[in-house]
Amino acid sequence: MKVAAVIAAGGTGTRMNAPVPKQFVEIAGKPVFIHTIERISSLEEVIQIILALPEAHIPAATAILSGLEVRIATECIAGGSNRQESVHRGVRHAHADADVIMVHDAVRPVCDRDTMRRVLDAAWEKGAAVPGLPATETIQRVPRKGRASRLQLEQTGGHREHGILDPLFGFFPASAAELIEPDLVAAAVAL
Repeated sequence: MKVAAVIAAGGTGTRMNAPVPKQFVEIAGKPVFIHTIERISSLEEVIQIILALPEAHIPAATAILSGLEVRIATECIAGGSNRQESVHRGVRHAHADADVIMVHDAVRPVCDRDTMRRVLDAAWEKGAAVPGLPATETIQRVPRKGRASRLQLEQTGGHREHGILDPLFGFFPASAAELIEPDLVAAAVAL
């Protein structure tokens, strides 16, 4: 299997209040995107790495990458105005002989080889795959006026009308937290 890796690196660092875009923030002496590239390039199946980032950041990324010793050179391309467009540009730049295209975020460097390999194998076998974890939180589907519903994680501290909650204790000898089930919730408040 031949893999082309598209790494989306369009972050600005605004939410982090960082002086540099988040993909350039240093962790253990290296920009975070370098850690990500090192992990991905360690997979023998990877034949190409494409870093899609704002055009203004290409010179800085290229300078940093010039000193990097990895098996595969990283190609920097201009990303789009959003993540989807950046990934699309990366996909269009991928070698035609790539069997699978891996899409990864530049600021997610803690990707272990075993997980990446299992996802690649699943994508090769099934056509597409994404890593996931079992949800341990309560998840609520919240309707939105005129739009498709969305999922959100519920937080502790749910409030119910006295007339709704009090009678439930007689039917369910459980803790109040176990009574907060999606089918019992009249409304959810988006935070």
